[in-house]
Amino acid sequence: MAEEEESDLKLIGSEKCQFSCRIIYALYTKGIPGELIEEEDYLSSKTDLLVESNPVYKKIPVLIHNGKAISESLVILEYIDETWPEKPILRKDPYERARARFWAKFVDEKIVPAGERLLIAKDEEKDEIIKHIQEHMAFLENVIKENSEYLLAEGDEADEANEKIRELLVPIEKFLEEHEGEDDEWVQGMRDQKKILIDLLEAKNTVSNFGCVVLNAVVYFAMNELLMISREIAQVELLDTDQFPKFTEWLGLTSQNFTINSILPPEDDYLSHIRARAEAAKST
Repeated sequence: MAEEEESDLKLIGSEKCQFSCRIIYALYTKGIPGELIEEEDYLSSKTDLLVESNPVYKKIPVLIHNGKAISESLVILEYIDETWPEKPILRKDPYERARARFWAKFVDEKIVPAGERLLIAKDEEKDEIIKHIQEHMAFLENVIKENSEYLLAEGDEADEANEKIRELLVPIEKFLEEHEGEDDEWVQGMRDQKKILIDLLEAKNTVSNFGCVVLNAVVYFAMNELLMISREIAQVELLDTDQFPKFTEWLGLTSQNFTINSILPPEDDYLSHIRARAEAAKST
């Protein structure tokens, strides 16, 4: 990867925006440095830079690479994978790549809009919306259930996943040795991550990387926000463990990902942001 390519990378976005979080996650996973230009008030106003960079939709996220702007999160994810092919976020097999694109689009066209409807729904509308959301979730439950690589790795795949976990442990253990005795938030976070990785190694099965980071990022960030909307705004419990056992298990395992936890804002801040979105949506 050329150094000048790395140095001129900017992301216009917000850590409170699930679509931006997808891109931040992919960049972190690939180890690509860049600058996050926080679009603080994107709900109520747009900066000149955002409007100039994405004049069609005027929405975040926008990736600016060497002065060229790329919009729409799924398009950006593919651009990142093609520009920096190391540590691919999509599998090389054309069928697997197509399948990943299909389910990512499914989440954006079915899950996300339903969450937006739930955000402003009246009490009498909630049950019908929840029913539709759970019908969509059933498709994801079946995908996870029928394809072990979408949740748990077994056999040879487990060995490969375990080897990747051991590789991840090396820099974490080195970091902790260098910062032995320190107790700030970052060091404690690395200790927590080490424990999570060791627990995964000791488990019977090992959490897979979902075959591609695209689905990890798209599905997790979308569902995390949807669950917050359903519980805190609509006062409805959306995730039924008996109805969606594999999906629940995958969400729980993925929520332990250190990178995901470092990207997401504190829950109170995120909830305040969601409430502001609900108020903004109701007023339009």
